[in-house]
Amino acid sequence: MRKWQRYDSRPQRVRGALSPREREGVGQPWRRLLRLGLCWSGIGVAAWLVAARWWAQQPVREIRWSGLHRLTSAELIAVLPGYASKTGAPELGQWHRALLQHPLVAEAALYWEAPGILHIAIEERRLLASVAADGQTLLCLDTAGRLHRLPREVVRERLPRARLPQLSEEWLSVCTRLLRSVPRDSIAALYWEPSRGWMLSLRDGTVLILGDTAAVQEKWSRWSRFRRQVPGTSPIVADVRWSGLVAVLPPVPQPAPEP
Repeated sequence: MRKWQRYDSRPQRVRGALSPREREGVGQPWRRLLRLGLCWSGIGVAAWLVAARWWAQQPVREIRWSGLHRLTSAELIAVLPGYASKTGAPELGQWHRALLQHPLVAEAALYWEAPGILHIAIEERRLLASVAADGQTLLCLDTAGRLHRLPREVVRERLPRARLPQLSEEWLSVCTRLLRSVPRDSIAALYWEPSRGWMLSLRDGTVLILGDTAAVQEKWSRWSRFRRQVPGTSPIVADVRWSGLVAVLPPVPQPAPEP
């Protein structure tokens, strides 16, 4: 007669193996730390957003300026909409657009230093020369090679005539073309000679003979390559009028000083 063996249907546990509950507990401290970190990060971001919103809603109690040379703070405050009332938070985007509408303001940056304290950094427009456009406006050239039509009264008050020369339209056109090709920090002077044409004097004492204003960028690139290949410290006179050539001319002898 066959003996019946008892069968246990419960899952058998292998010695050394972990139960499902024990496997769930493995790595639980790291998960708790991760959840705690994410929770605190969310709280920090929310607090920062609330603080930034509160900061931006504070009325302006003080404006600190930087970059003012010819302009005055009172003159720029007058163009800020809503500043006289000092009620409510300012619209920084609207103030930024209002400052850029000033004829002598090239760039403006606005940022908060503290609640109620606004810092405004101004970059003034540096003018080189002007041409009379009509009775009320002047066509002015800045150091970046851009032309601006500015009111005559503004230019006259901020830039005396001795500091802003009145040029002809041809000379102004040459300056504009030159500043687009040559680094403006290296230019000392630009003048015209009947026998050679346009002459460019550099700050290191070198004089370049440009001739006409055609292909100014190519002439400057040719001179820059020549200077890298033939370095030197003594000022020279170089003729760059001919395509592909840089002709170095002998220096003009200077008269000896009288004893």
